[in-house]
Amino acid sequence: MRFYGITGIACVGLIFLPMIDRCFAIQNATVETTVQQTTVQQTTVQQTTVASSGVNPALPAGQPAGLNRNGVPPAPAAVQAPPSANDQVRNLIELMLVTTWDRSSGNRDEAAREFIAAQSAILSSPEAMLSYTVNRMQHYQYDDALSMVRLLNDAQPANVEAAVLRIWLEAVKDNYEEALVAVKSLRSAIDDPAIVPSIRDSAISRCGKLIGYMQGPVNDSVNPDSLETVLRDFLRDLDPDDVTLFNEQRERVLEQHQLLIDETNTFLADEEQRILVEDRAEADGLINDNQSLEFRTSQLTPQIEQLRSEQQEQIAAERALGAPLERELANITGRLNAIVNDITIVSSRLLYVRANPEIHLFSDELFLANQLAALRFERSNLISSANSISNQLVAINNRIAQLQLDYGGQINSLQNELSSVGDEMRRNRRRLTRLAGGPRVAEGKVESRRRRLHALPTYFEFPLELYRAELVDRFLN
Repeated sequence: MRFYGITGIACVGLIFLPMIDRCFAIQNATVETTVQQTTVQQTTVQQTTVASSGVNPALPAGQPAGLNRNGVPPAPAAVQAPPSANDQVRNLIELMLVTTWDRSSGNRDEAAREFIAAQSAILSSPEAMLSYTVNRMQHYQYDDALSMVRLLNDAQPANVEAAVLRIWLEAVKDNYEEALVAVKSLRSAIDDPAIVPSIRDSAISRCGKLIGYMQGPVNDSVNPDSLETVLRDFLRDLDPDDVTLFNEQRERVLEQHQLLIDETNTFLADEEQRILVEDRAEADGLINDNQSLEFRTSQLTPQIEQLRSEQQEQIAAERALGAPLERELANITGRLNAIVNDITIVSSRLLYVRANPEIHLFSDELFLANQLAALRFERSNLISSANSISNQLVAINNRIAQLQLDYGGQINSLQNELSSVGDEMRRNRRRLTRLAGGPRVAEGKVESRRRRLHALPTYFEFPLELYRAELVDRFLN
């Protein structure tokens, strides 16, 4: 019976490189040996220095050097070994997988800064490169993650973990040709007989998922010839059980895709039916509204005409009252102009007579004085009449202005209402025209379903937390 371990998405958490573990063990043993040798050497140097001086300031006078107060040689002092390259790598791995793991802009930026500061150390360690890759994935920095895992995969084509990560990242970035290249690389890597069966099964399972994803959800974006070639080469000389596993995962994605298509179609059909019912109800309401608005229009138009007619009639009546007054005022004005002229002539004659009494009779002066007084009296009466008539005309004009203001306000109010009614009717007609085109599902809902239908994580989710926990256990514990 074949042992598949944890299949599916979570299997990536089991993928590891046995050689990396052995390298870690050798490196750790080397570092421990180096630290012990350094400690012994430095202790010897200290003891030699104290002995050569002949004096130990911590001893009483006369006490031989190299002995304590009780005459016993002291224990050698602990010596701190300088940080090794392996310690730096371990610290960087801890930074990426623990310290800056939680999602925040601060952690995201700190990890990026540390990478720049220790780039050479990270690039020299497959474990650090792998840790940095998953840290960038955690913070959705897929471009950085992909750049790093490409370096690792190119440097170590047999590294199954790097190949699997690259496949996922290339696909999530829509780099389908590059993802197929990574599949070819992985195919070569899984031929290694030293690979643990569960790791091999997990890699085959993931390749099956990716091929299914390219055959179904993103089929329109993938070169069919490249896909067929990679599929054929991947299955060639593959164990029948492995072929079965590969096809099971591939077909599972295709089945899930078809189920999502059916679910989406059902959702859209239900949504259209729901919208159709709502649209019909809305259309009925709009039709009723327009009927009411048309009735209101039929009321407003005659009301406006009636008000205009009343306004014109009353203004005409006022103007009819003012017409004879205007004629009378014109006559008075003409008479006043004549009297003013006469007063000027008589005044001039009177002044002349008074200036030449020796040649005129007293009766001439008296006659002219009486004539001037009569003219001035008549002028006064005419001015009084003109003022009276002017006041009447002002009153008539004020009443006309008030009529224009009163009726104008009422007419403008009704016209504004008529305009609003017309605007609302036009909006309702436009809405009815739109509704007549059939139900339309909101673009946001359609786009959301479309994205889910074509998104890689829908079919091939990467268990980042599980994988990170496995790396922490492998690299740090």
